[in-house]
Amino acid sequence: MIGNLLRSRTRWLWLSLLSFSIILAWITYETRWFYPEMRRYFGDSGTLMGQQLASRSRHHLQAALSDLAITKDTADALANAKSNLDIAWGFINIAVYKEHYPCTSPSLDRLDRFIARIDTTSPPTAQESLLELLPVLQCATEIEQGQWDTRSAVAMEVAERINFHQRMLLGGAAILYLMGIGFWWLHEQQRMAFNQNLRDKLRWKKQALHDPLTGALNRRALDADLNLHFERMASEDYSFVMLMCDIDYFKPYNDTLGHAEGDKALQRVVTAIKEVLRQEDRIYRYGGEELAVLLTGTTSDEGVEVAFRALEAVEQLHIANPGSPSTYLTISIGISCANAGTRNADALIRDADKKLYQAKHNGRNCLAT
Repeated sequence: MIGNLLRSRTRWLWLSLLSFSIILAWITYETRWFYPEMRRYFGDSGTLMGQQLASRSRHHLQAALSDLAITKDTADALANAKSNLDIAWGFINIAVYKEHYPCTSPSLDRLDRFIARIDTTSPPTAQESLLELLPVLQCATEIEQGQWDTRSAVAMEVAERINFHQRMLLGGAAILYLMGIGFWWLHEQQRMAFNQNLRDKLRWKKQALHDPLTGALNRRALDADLNLHFERMASEDYSFVMLMCDIDYFKPYNDTLGHAEGDKALQRVVTAIKEVLRQEDRIYRYGGEELAVLLTGTTSDEGVEVAFRALEAVEQLHIANPGSPSTYLTISIGISCANAGTRNADALIRDADKKLYQAKHNGRNCLAT
């Protein structure tokens, strides 16, 4: 069941991450592929937004007319005019212009004839130049205007594409974002269910190993811990001590004061013994009014010291016991140390029980080793 929950949690988490990854990939595409494509059309270095070849041709034609209008230094002016006309001819001699603008080829022929005349002994006058080049200027202007119209049409198409992409991006991102949030919410629900299930299992396990009245561990926990201690003792130099405790004259106490008071007294005794133990030590309700304590990594002498403190702690509770000669509730303790010579857990328990019986025989409210 836990494995299924883990797989469910992982599935929703991965779906959530996938949704956000798709959004990121989409935005990356728009940033790195689509918008650079738009910049190629409309950027300053693009063919449509940059200065057109027809515009450059027109500028050189106008420069040539200015040179041809000069009356002084005629030779230099003619040379400059011829250079500008050659450049203008090159800028207008474009296949796309010839294909889409009928005036292009006649204008090129007119320029060829005009350039050839400049090299003759009778170059054209300013008025003749204007009459010859004016149709070429008009053609360049027509091409320029046509290209701007084409650019406007492309701009409208691209604007529609951008608008479509933006709508798709925003709509898709919103859907994927909501899906991601939904998957993440499902993941959180699965996580909380998993944690709750784990807490329940731990609580059930704790309840299965604890005595509900006193909060001490129960006999099942004692058996499991004894096995662990003996496994450790088999693999290393290790010893531990078991204290078997029994409340003195507890039956008369119950008979006189009732079981409710007996339960309260048992709870107080367990609490008092816990307070003299270390964190790694454990106390168990072995049965009825009988308690067991395991002292981890402890020698026999150290176990005796702890047992004396436990005797004193219970006696200091000053719980009145009409059935006890001492008039107070006390305990007796049998001490057994597990070492390399101890065969198994049953042998240790029998030895501790034997020592407890001996403490009872010695007058109670004492310990026996």
